[in-house]
Amino acid sequence: FFAAGDGIAEVGVTEPGAGSDPRGIKTFARRDGEDYILNGQKAWMSNGPILTVLFVLANIARTLDIEPEDALRATNAKFVRRFGYVETVLAERGKTPAMSDLAEMDALWDEAKAAERA
Repeated sequence: FFAAGDGIAEVGVTEPGAGSDPRGIKTFARRDGEDYILNGQKAWMSNGPILTVLFVLANIARTLDIEPEDALRATNAKFVRRFGYVETVLAERGKTPAMSDLAEMDALWDEAKAAERA
């Protein structure tokens, strides 16, 4: 997967007092009601925070018996639909996203959400 260039990984094994020895890692996640508390320290992370978020979400999904890839695909599809709505309405107004402002696009995003829920 990684060798084929089909994915990237974030490395986060360095912790104060443990160096890069995974056996010394103290970071943990614990359930707190309906939430999860992620606790620990890292000396550095490669490939940025977004992979940390995805890793945590994938592990929470598995705990809840949700297939992480299916959930991510559904989330991406929802984003594409909603942003498509924003772009379409802006185009009808003779605008592009670059010509709009955050308040206008946020209002259109809310319209798209409301339409999906109706």
